[in-house]
Amino acid sequence: MYEGESVYNYLQVSQNDQRVVLSTNVLFGVLSIYMKEDGLTGMYYDYAMAAPLMVPQENNRSMDVLILGMGTGTYATQCKSYKL
Repeated sequence: MYEGESVYNYLQVSQNDQRVVLSTNVLFGVLSIYMKEDGLTGMYYDYAMAAPLMVPQENNRSMDVLILGMGTGTYATQCKSYKL
C-alpha cells in the first residue's frame, strides 16, 4: 500500500485479506498489525492480552487498562475488541 521514508525511519504498509501491517527498518521489523476481523495477531501483542488473567480478582471482565505510550494502537485495539 505504501513504501517510503519518514523523518525517523523507512516505512512500509502492506495488507492481505486478514491484516494490515506497518513495518520499519529498525530492530523489531513489524511495528503494528491491524486485524481486519477479530482474531489474534500471531505476534508479541497477543502475550500482553493474557495480562488480565494474571490479576487476582474475581471479575476480570470489567477491568480498566492504562496504556502508557500508545504507539500505533495495536494493543489498545485488541483490548477494545476483547472488551478488557
